[in-house]
Amino acid sequence: MAINKVVYGTTVLVDLTNDTVRPESMLLGTRAHACNGDMIEGTLNGSQTGLLVQIEGVTPAYKSAKSVTIDLSEFTSIYQQITGEQIIVEFTHLDLYAPGLILGGRIDTEITLSYEASTGIITLSTTESIFQSSNKCVANVYITEQVPSIIKPEQTKSTSPSTDQITINPDSGYTLSSVTVEPITGTLLSSLNTDFRADNIRKDIDLFGITGTLDPSGGSFNPYPWKDIEVGTITPSSNTTTLYINESKGTPLALVISLADMNGISQSNNVIYNASFSTSNVKANPAHIVVYQGALSVGTSTSYPTYSNGAFNLNKQLKAGWTYNYMVAYG
Repeated sequence: MAINKVVYGTTVLVDLTNDTVRPESMLLGTRAHACNGDMIEGTLNGSQTGLLVQIEGVTPAYKSAKSVTIDLSEFTSIYQQITGEQIIVEFTHLDLYAPGLILGGRIDTEITLSYEASTGIITLSTTESIFQSSNKCVANVYITEQVPSIIKPEQTKSTSPSTDQITINPDSGYTLSSVTVEPITGTLLSSLNTDFRADNIRKDIDLFGITGTLDPSGGSFNPYPWKDIEVGTITPSSNTTTLYINESKGTPLALVISLADMNGISQSNNVIYNASFSTSNVKANPAHIVVYQGALSVGTSTSYPTYSNGAFNLNKQLKAGWTYNYMVAYG
């Protein structure tokens, strides 16, 4: 059990209750008792900083109930060359105007330090009225060679990958010991970009746990800029000028027909070998058809295909027994 005050009869033998010594104002490895009686050990890394000046038993000058000052101007060789970050003030006695601010052995208000190098004045301020005009405060002042290195507790953090730059900073009063970046997964990539999905990945290819379904040979894929695409084959049992399609997919805007295999194909007049139509209504714009008319010829057809109720009238024949590949683009 920690003891911070010893009274013998009416005589106070030991009283630590107003002491303000803190670990961060003590050199690393030194020990003392805090105002609540607990043993504390210094965290100030003196091996890196070293001390230029050590002033003990200073009585700060009273400015107000919220402010006192310490004058360093007598140290003419250094006071204009140092910064506030090099100064440590340790109160060895603090006679408070408002004793109720002592809670659990600690001052329940923050004392901040500022320094004006042109005058050599240290100002110690609080947001509470704690100082007495009788100036019963006593402090030690330490001026270090460099900005003191205070040992801070470590913490770890984690983050998920992003398309934007990520900066990881420690919380106030901590240093970072490690940062863990979560693994890249298909779910994460889909959340970063909605285009990362199965129907945009080649079939059976696994990317970060998402298996593709895109089938370039005619399976499911994005038919942009059309609404949909239908591909198939047809082998007429008799000569025909009609090609039936899936009307439920939309309005046909383009049609391509080609023989699957030219080997063994005989010469036949007015029979389609390959044809393509790209139109807004599949009947109003030029078509490109290859037919046999005594010899293979390529030209612009004067008989355009027409479309109605899921059926194309091609105006030229698909030959019985020949296998054709076709593709229809829908809008």
